[in-house]
Amino acid sequence: MAEAISTYNPNDQPQTEGTPHINELKLLSLNKARIILGIRYDTVVQLIDNGDIETVVINGKKKVPMLMLRKFIYQQSINLSQKRNQIKSYDNIEIKNKIQKIIKKHGKEVN
Repeated sequence: MAEAISTYNPNDQPQTEGTPHINELKLLSLNKARIILGIRYDTVVQLIDNGDIETVVINGKKKVPMLMLRKFIYQQSINLSQKRNQIKSYDNIEIKNKIQKIIKKHGKEVN
């Protein structure tokens, strides 16, 4: 029996669709969350106060579920991707405008 207990790993359990993985249920301290995100403690508190990161309260202490931390990271990744696309489209417009100015200045038409 000791062998069965020592080899048990909850991460190896099958996951049914729609249920969070055991690691997603881990609760992190605000300090651990800030380390994972690589930001200051005050910034984590501000993100929580703004509602950007959801928490649970246990024994009067705020904890960040790993699932909520992953959700926050995912949302920020989408926002970053959208900003990059906006910059790319802006750059393309600027390049086209500059090309048109050069063409006008030199009096040549290019098809």
